[in-house]
Amino acid sequence: GAALAAFAVLAVAAGGVGALVEVYRQYEHAAATEPYTVQAQGGPWFRYLVDLLLLSPATVLFALAGLILAPADEALAPGARRAALYTVGGLAILSALPVLSVRYVLFADVLLRALAAAGVFALAGRARAELRKPLLAGGAALLVATEIVQFRRVFVAGAVYDPVTAELVQANGMVRWH
Repeated sequence: GAALAAFAVLAVAAGGVGALVEVYRQYEHAAATEPYTVQAQGGPWFRYLVDLLLLSPATVLFALAGLILAPADEALAPGARRAALYTVGGLAILSALPVLSVRYVLFADVLLRALAAAGVFALAGRARAELRKPLLAGGAALLVATEIVQFRRVFVAGAVYDPVTAELVQANGMVRWH
């Protein structure tokens, strides 16, 4: 239902199904021939996972914990399952496109953070009762602190404008190109 509705809206916006197909063909041709796109925005299907790890390592790791552990937690399960479905499904679909830019998956940012929060709650929920609140506070503080550090490292100190893998690797100090 929703996919068909989205296709219909896109077709109408493009001026018909034929025009929509032509727009996609032009997009695919540009993606295959534009030098910057070929060099910086191609790659394997798992490219988004690598780029998201380079941007927000703690968030992605806690999100993986939420993906694995939260479905077993009665209170977290419904929201965690929905966030996981939208995140994994969206990333899988967009990984099939010829251009892979983490900018295209910004929708996943909020969902990853929801899964990361579910991961913190799920991990803390496995601890003894007296440790749960300190673990929740510590997990939340760790997520916030690492996001601030990563933002400063990548976008301020690293001066990254287009967050492609090579720029993210360099900004994180993993290699030096100059």
